Parts: sequence; structure tokens; C-alpha cells
Amino acid sequence: METEEKSNGAVVGIIVIIILLVVGGFFAWQSAVKEKTEQEKNRMELEAIINSENTDTELDALDQDLNSLNTDVNVDLNTLQ
Repeated sequence: METEEKSNGAVVGIIVIIILLVVGGFFAWQSAVKEKTEQEKNRMELEAIINSENTDTELDALDQDLNSLNTDVNVDLNTLQ
């Protein structure tokens, strides 16, 4: 009787294809994450620039408010104990 030799070529081929798909998916995912973080970084930098422009006018407004406050409370500090 002749013994039949089974070929594992199909199984090895499927495993190689699955590994290639997993590695390709990993690289695609990494590039998407990198692009998203760069976009988030650019957005935050733009917001910082916009906020710094607004902060100057806000600080001027707060300074004017502070200068216009009446801090005289009509209390004699010498009589306080």
C-alpha cells in the first residue's frame, strides 16, 4: 500500500496571508492614529494662538475694572483690635 503524504502548503499559505493582513492592518491603524494626533496638535496650537489674542483684550478689560473699583471701606484701622 502506498501512504498518502498530506501537504501542509495550503495551511501555511493561509497563515502567511493572515499574518500579512494583521501586520498591514497594524500599520494602517498606526498611521491613522499618528495623523489624528497631528491634527489634534495643530488644532490645539491654533486654539492657543486664538486664545492668546483674546487674553490680551480680556486682561486689559480686567485691569480697567480693577482700576475703577472703589476700595475705600471707611474703616479706621487704628480702632480695630
